[in-house]
Amino acid sequence: MKNIAIVGTGLAAMSVVEAIKNDKRVDITIFESGNINRNKKNKERFNFKKSFKYSSEEFKLSKKKFLNNYKIKEKNFFLPNVNCLGGLSNFWGGGIEIPNKKFLLQRKLPLRFLKEVYKVKKLFNLDNKVTKNLRKNYYYRIIDQLKNKNFNIENLNISLKGNKTFSTKNYFLNISKKKNINLLLNHHIEKISKEKKVYSLQVKYNKNIKYIDKKFDIIILCSGTIASTLIVAKFLDLQNLKIRFYNNPMMQLCFYNPNLYLKKTNQVTFSHPLKNFHQKIKSFENKGSLIPLKFFANYHLGYSNKNIIMNFLKRGMIAGNIFFDSKLTKNYIKFSKKKNNIHFSNDINKFSILKKTKKNFLEIFKKLNFFPVPFLNFKTFDTGSDAHYTSSLYELYLNNKKIINKNCELRSSKNFYILDGSVIPYGTFYPSFLISLNAYYYAKKLLRNVKNK
Repeated sequence: MKNIAIVGTGLAAMSVVEAIKNDKRVDITIFESGNINRNKKNKERFNFKKSFKYSSEEFKLSKKKFLNNYKIKEKNFFLPNVNCLGGLSNFWGGGIEIPNKKFLLQRKLPLRFLKEVYKVKKLFNLDNKVTKNLRKNYYYRIIDQLKNKNFNIENLNISLKGNKTFSTKNYFLNISKKKNINLLLNHHIEKISKEKKVYSLQVKYNKNIKYIDKKFDIIILCSGTIASTLIVAKFLDLQNLKIRFYNNPMMQLCFYNPNLYLKKTNQVTFSHPLKNFHQKIKSFENKGSLIPLKFFANYHLGYSNKNIIMNFLKRGMIAGNIFFDSKLTKNYIKFSKKKNNIHFSNDINKFSILKKTKKNFLEIFKKLNFFPVPFLNFKTFDTGSDAHYTSSLYELYLNNKKIINKNCELRSSKNFYILDGSVIPYGTFYPSFLISLNAYYYAKKLLRNVKNK
C-alpha cells in the first residue's frame, strides 16, 4: 500500500484523484487549508457579480486565511487566492480552452496528452444537454465570422455549462466517502520533510502546529501556482532568490446593438454561448471571449430576476474579457528569511498594446453597429486580480538545471510531484483545462510507475 498526500482541492487535485481513486494499492489523504465555503443566502439573492469581483464576504474570509497562512502582504497588487474547499473554483465560472497540437509541439509536451482529452472532458461534464440546447437559441447567434487583419473570432471549444460556476467542492465531499480517501479540512501544510524514502508533514490545524502521524510515500502538490511555489521554496530552503511567474492582464468589453432590441437584424450570428477571439499586435497575442448578456440570469449580474429594466437592457448587449499576452508581464516572488514579497507589473502601456487594442475593437464593432457601453467598456482591472498565474516552477533553474523533471517531479526529491499551474508552460490564456489535463496525465503515469515497482 502506497500512502499518497495530495495538497489542495481545486481542479488539478480533482483531476489527480480521478486518475488514481480506483487503485486498491494506494491510500489517499487530501489536505485542504480551508473549510467549506458556505453561502447562507438563497440562490436568487446571491450576488454573482460581487463574488466574481472578489468583494463577497466568503471570498474575503477565504483570502484572509490564505494571506495569513503563507505570510504574504499585499502591496500595489491584488492577489485573488483563497483557502477554502474547492479553492478558486468557488469564485470563477466561465470558459476553458483545449490546448491544440501546435501549442503542445512548441512547448515539447507529449501528444499523448490528446488521448486523455475525452476522459477529462467527461470529468468536467462538458457534453451536456444544457449547452447543446443553448447553442440553438436566437440570443446566442449575435456574433459570428468577425474577422479583420490580425484579428479573428471563432468558436470556443467548450464551456462549463455556460454561466454556471464549476466548483470542485461537492466532488471532494462525495469522493471522500470512499474507504481509501481521507479529506482533512483546516489542515495547512507548514512544512514537508524527507526522511530517507518517505515524507513527513507538519500542519497547522486550528492555529496549532502538529505533525501528521502517517508517513507518505508520495507527495502531490495541487495547491495553485503561488502556494505550491512557496511550499517548494520552503522545502528546498530557497533564500535570496527571485522566481518569475506569468499571468494575463485583463480588460473588460461591453457593447450594445440597438437593432437587437427590436430583432430587426440577423446580420451577425453567434453559434455558441462563449466565443473565442484572437488578436495579434506586433509579436503579442491577445485572447478573450464574448458572451451575450441575455445568456445570464439577472442575479448573475447583481440584479433581481424581476428587474424589468435589466431584462430589457441585456437583450442587446454583449460582454467579455480580453486577456493580454503573458509575455507582457513581469511578476516575481522574492524569497528572504524575514518575509516573501510578490511583485506584479506589465508592459501593456509600454508597447501601446492597450491603446491599439481599444482602437481595433472600436473599428470592428462599429462596422457591426455595436456601440460601447459607457463605464463598462475597456475597463482594466487591478494588477494581480487578472489571475491565471502559471509557470513559476516550469521556468525555474537551480545550478543550470530545471528543478522539475519531465514527469513534473522534483529533480532532487523522488516521489515529490507538482501537478498544478506552476508546472505548465506559459502562453495558455485559459489554462484551466491544460492544468487539469496535465494533472490527470501525470497522475496516471505516476500510478503506472507504482504498479511496475
